[in-house]
Amino acid sequence: MQKPPMITPLMEDLLHLPVEIRQGDKRWVRSVVAETTEGDQLVLTWDAVAQSTSIRWRMGGREVLVMEREYVVEVAAGQEDGNLVMLVRTRSEGLEGTLRVQVGSSVHVVDALLAR
Repeated sequence: MQKPPMITPLMEDLLHLPVEIRQGDKRWVRSVVAETTEGDQLVLTWDAVAQSTSIRWRMGGREVLVMEREYVVEVAAGQEDGNLVMLVRTRSEGLEGTLRVQVGSSVHVVDALLAR
């Protein structure tokens, strides 16, 4: 199955969000770093060529959650009710999913992966 092109946030859109933007070694790799009001850190990294993402949540200096995704078709970031919201949508031959991460006073993660 040929992968459709990956949709990623534009730099102009990221500049308006409360995140630190990090450029990877390759121009198609980018990370956004967000912090909660309590000091937790969430890093979302995407590779537009490999069509993959990595999410890492650090609490109190230790990693508490790592999620990797392949077959990513879209990465989106925006604000909702004063919180940062990041979405990762995946689609493969038999599966489709959405990973939603909300960062505000705390981190909230919802992951849905369903057969299609």
